[in-house]
This record gives sequence, C-alpha cells and structure tokens, in this order.
Amino acid sequence: MSKFKPQSHSPKAGFTIIEMLIIAPIVILTIGAFITAIVSMTGEVLATRSANALAYNIQDALNRIEEDVKLSTTFLEANHVSLTSPQGYNNDAATNFANVGANGNMLILNTLATTGNPLSSTSGLVYLDDKPNDCLSTQFNQNTPMTMNVVYFVKNNTLWRRTIAPSNYLTGGGCSIVPWQQPSCTTAGGFCKTQDVRLIDGINASDFVVQYFNTADATAANSVASDSAATPSDRYAALQSTTTVGVTINVTKTAAGREISQAGTIRATKLDINSSTIAAVVPDTTPVAPTVAVSVSNPVSAVFTWPTVPGASTYTIDYNINGGAWVNGFTNGA
Repeated sequence: MSKFKPQSHSPKAGFTIIEMLIIAPIVILTIGAFITAIVSMTGEVLATRSANALAYNIQDALNRIEEDVKLSTTFLEANHVSLTSPQGYNNDAATNFANVGANGNMLILNTLATTGNPLSSTSGLVYLDDKPNDCLSTQFNQNTPMTMNVVYFVKNNTLWRRTIAPSNYLTGGGCSIVPWQQPSCTTAGGFCKTQDVRLIDGINASDFVVQYFNTADATAANSVASDSAATPSDRYAALQSTTTVGVTINVTKTAAGREISQAGTIRATKLDINSSTIAAVVPDTTPVAPTVAVSVSNPVSAVFTWPTVPGASTYTIDYNINGGAWVNGFTNGA
C-alpha cells in the first residue's frame, strides 16, 4: 500500500516584474546622480588646479618684472637699442616696440649689461671699448657702460619677455668681455642665442596694464608717460621723471568648462632712482670737419690750428705741397 507524501516548495530568490519596475528607475537615478557628482567634483578639481596654476604664473611674471624694474636704469617709450632681425615685434628689424599703441601696453626697460648674473656680487658692468678710454687704461671703468633693452609685451595672447641687444654686443665690450645677457627671440638661432621667456598664455593685450609714478609713494600715475595720444618724445621726457612702475595682470580663461579669473598687481621702484641719465648709447657719427687756420712764422715753418669738434676724440691730418697730391699725414689724440 503506497502512501502519498505532500512535498513542500520553498520560495525562490529574485524580483517580481512589479518589483523590477519599481527598483530599476531608482537604481538608474542613483547611478546617474553618482556619475554627475563624480564629473562635477572632477571638473571642480581641474578648474581649481588651473586657477592655482594661473595664479602662480601671474605671480611669477610679476616677480620677474619687479626684479627687472629694480635693476633697470630708466623706463623707455620705445626700444632705444637698434633692432637686429628677428628681434622686432614682428620678428624683423623694422617693427619697433612702443610702451603704448596699437599693439597694446608694453614695459620697456633700459638695463646694464653685466659680466655675470646681475644678482651676483661678483658681477661687474661691461664697459664699451674706446668710449672714451681703451680697455688697458686705468680709467676704463669710467667708460660708457653697455646697455640692453628688456621688453614685456603681449602677442598672440601670450605675455613674453624679450632681451634686445646691440648688434655688436659680442665685440663692443672692452678687452673682449662678453656680456652675460643674451639676445632673445621667438625661437633661438642666428643672432638670438636664446628664446623669449613665455610667461602667461591666454592673456589679452588689455589684460596687461602698466602705469608709471614719479615717486614710490605717489598715488597718481604720470598720465603723459602712458598716453597713446602723446608724442614719443613727450612720453620719453615724462618717463625720465618716473622712478616706479605699477603693473596689473588680469586673466580670464576657461578650464574644465568653467570660467576662472586671476589677477595680480605689483609696484616696483628702481634701486638707483637717479640712474635715468644712463641711456642707450648713441651710434657714432662722423663730426663735421673744422675750419683750419694757418699762421706762417718763417718761410719754412707754419702752425695749423682748428677749434675743438664736439664728439671728436682723434684727428686725421692730410696735406699737400704746392697743389700736389694729398698725403695722409698722421692721427693724433684729441
């Protein structure tokens, strides 16, 4: 006789269709919210890092400007060192720099060439040979020092620092002394021994603001020094009375889909506020020949005299006898 035993069925694990319809949207929303939070936090981190990097670059640029201003001799309305290609604004020898104008504000500094890093106590000035003494003279350190121009300018939305050197900077120093400073351009090569310093990217010309002050504690800027309507000579004259530069850099750019803005300002004063008389060297010119006077004291003796010629250090004398051929005489010291 067989017996029937009822079997018990335990429920199986899982979700019903109704439960899936309720839970699935919740899971999708939760995952979406989590991804949104991760993306937002990542973007915030990237934007913060970009803002910090921008602030650092601005401060680094301002520190470099302050250092150059302190060591400069004067502020210029344009480059006073003649350009050698490709040191011009358009990488040529024709486009000069100007502290104000169509290409935006620029800071143009006249600086002294040195034998080493100007911050080193062992560095000295590079003096020009025969200006007026030769390099073996005991008064050689009274010669005119070699000068260069340092220019801060904005081009292609980048703030650059360029060093403009005279064409003879390698040979102009007495006793073959070569200056520590080197001419720079967009790319190194040829006359330019190094590249311009790239300071800040993503900057507009209007973001670089330069003001000049007559004294370190002056509250009002010298308006003529940076007046684009003033003539270059008027701006130069105004700049000679200033000792302090105020520079402001404002930059706004996009990072990780967010707009970030950073700004910085410095005021820097020349260490030698009376150094504006040290300007760029004026190229040599041939003086006008003086009018020579003669006095005959006896039939075989004559004395020739002439007035001093400004700028002349030596005189070359040529002569002829009874209308004959001219003979190169000699060169004497002034």
